Amino acid sequence: MFKSLVAFARKLTQSARARTFAAVTFASAAVLAAMPAASLATATPTETKVGEIATSVGSEGVEIVLAILAALVSLLVAIIIIPKAVGLIKRFV
Repeated sequence: MFKSLVAFARKLTQSARARTFAAVTFASAAVLAAMPAASLATATPTETKVGEIATSVGSEGVEIVLAILAALVSLLVAIIIIPKAVGLIKRFV
């Protein structure tokens, strides 16, 4: 596989057109990586407010999911551990 990559790179560098294309591609990729388009955009007040609301709704959703998980754990405790504890108590009484 390495030999095929080297052969491919050698083929690309043989033609002037391919070298130019590679240089332009490398330069444009470097520019795009240096200045992402998202950092140039400014958020409007409406977008900011929507972001705040989405964050608060997301955190409320996390709280709801955690409450459901806590309820499931307590249900497992009620189904599995409590009968075993009752059996242990009956054995000693």
